[in-house]
Amino acid sequence: VTSSHPGEGKSTTAMGLAQMAALAGKSVILVDGDLRRSRMAETFGWQQEYDFADFILETADLPETIHLDRDTGVHYLAAQTPCQEAADDLSEVWLRPLMAELKRCFDLVIIDTPPLVNVADGLVLGAVAESIVYVVRWDDTRRAAVRDGLDALAEVGLRPVGVVLNPVDPKAAEKIYGDGYAAY
Repeated sequence: VTSSHPGEGKSTTAMGLAQMAALAGKSVILVDGDLRRSRMAETFGWQQEYDFADFILETADLPETIHLDRDTGVHYLAAQTPCQEAADDLSEVWLRPLMAELKRCFDLVIIDTPPLVNVADGLVLGAVAESIVYVVRWDDTRRAAVRDGLDALAEVGLRPVGVVLNPVDPKAAEKIYGDGYAAY
């Protein structure tokens, strides 16, 4: 799950997808790939002794860094706080085996990436994903920013399977699209 800029709803969308999968009886893990601005643990109130940065920096094994949010049934691999050093170590070479292991253990692996326009980390994470969902803040994100993000994906041979407009204001949308908006 990616976007052009911060604040477009990537983490909320990723968690929503993870919760829906868990409610459907799937085993799911949510990976916080935004190590430079990691806020997922804080946002969702997660506390862990070892986190994703510990795994990347080889101070903890993978099982020690995977945790379960008992309220949602979602497993997570998140950094407790931002970690520049861990972000700098992101590499497709070691991410591929990590993703293969996670896919072996879970029905669904969802990666919440950093924004594409700011840093290359999202492209590295996108290269190991099977599908990419692009989040755009409705009536806020500039078309040029969306184009820049999509172009960055295309330059490395990646293409999103879909776009999420987030959050749509139903009243404003009805004014634009008319009375048929709700049925649409």
